[in-house]
Amino acid sequence: MTLAMLVIMAETTGNCLAIGQIVGRPSTQATLGNAFRADGLSTVIGGVFNSFPYNAFTQNTGLIALSGIKSRYVVASAGAIMVLMGLFPKLGALIASVPRPVLGAAPS
Repeated sequence: MTLAMLVIMAETTGNCLAIGQIVGRPSTQATLGNAFRADGLSTVIGGVFNSFPYNAFTQNTGLIALSGIKSRYVVASAGAIMVLMGLFPKLGALIASVPRPVLGAAPS
């Protein structure tokens, strides 16, 4: 678990530094410390539910750069939608029924 968390810390460092440059607000030691604490807390909570460690994916950093959307409210709204889909399976099934090309994915 220690090795996994060291890898996640390295990835978190890269993501925080990149996002800081993208949004024009350089990351500080306090920002990195907060990100590490958030990763640690989410891993502990995930462990309670027998899950793997969580981390921020670099693809999301690329999406910020490509889309130009830098608002934290978009992230919070997406998180709320995902929580609702988890609590209400019918809502998740409704979203899953949308064809992939409509969502912008390449047809399989």
